[in-house]
Amino acid sequence: MTLSCYAVSRIFINFLVSLSHCKLNLGKDNSKSMLQEKRREALTATIQRVAEIATLLSPDGISVRFLHEDPDNPNEQSDNLKTMIQIKYRVGGIVWIGGTPLGSVLNNKVVEPMILQKARTDQLKKPVIVVVITDGQVRVTTPFSTKLYDP
Repeated sequence: MTLSCYAVSRIFINFLVSLSHCKLNLGKDNSKSMLQEKRREALTATIQRVAEIATLLSPDGISVRFLHEDPDNPNEQSDNLKTMIQIKYRVGGIVWIGGTPLGSVLNNKVVEPMILQKARTDQLKKPVIVVVITDGQVRVTTPFSTKLYDP
């Protein structure tokens, strides 16, 4: 599949080209509230649409994280996903549990390990775009939950 499959304007194509110089990280909400009102289906469809375009723009692949996964047990199959088959396989194993401690989890699973640590050690090669897909029913767990980073 190529970008020509999508009806996009020249201005948007220029925007997409600039995005191709970024690393894409998808953070997904796999809390129990996502099982309500066809949210699960909407999440899957959104992931598929974003992943289709992202894999075209980023030949080195994308990273996928779920809110309810153990950050101390990273899944090697979550990084550098380059094909829709890899992404569908990764998304297919979702377990739907718990609430949505968005700020804390996003910091612990994405911002700190995938952005800040790499920036501190000069391993961050590209700007990073983080896309979080959630139903917005956030559960505040700590004062840090309301903000992602405080320098």
